[in-house]
Amino acid sequence: MEIDNKGSVTCIFSTKYNAAMWDIYTRSVGNNTSILKNNLIKTFPKYVLSEFNYSQDAAERTNKIKFKIDGMMNVNKNGKWEADLDSKNPDLQKLIAAAPAITDSLDPASA
Repeated sequence: MEIDNKGSVTCIFSTKYNAAMWDIYTRSVGNNTSILKNNLIKTFPKYVLSEFNYSQDAAERTNKIKFKIDGMMNVNKNGKWEADLDSKNPDLQKLIAAAPAITDSLDPASA
């Protein structure tokens, strides 16, 4: 993630799939990026998302989603960037592990 001088955050998620999961992913989403964008909007409901960009490499079975969350970060009284994550004392390891949750709805085990 990168923070610009206005407090906007640019996020990049890259995922590599095995053959079976790639097949499920392409049947579920294919090139319909609106499904992915709607999942991101649901993930970050109080923020404005912009600059959504999606790319995939079928040969490598990878995809990359890049988007910007406008105004996510604020400068606190100590002059440091901070974000309101709607959680008291969030466990950052759990947040990082949950990042792939954007495509959790594509997991056949969760159905």
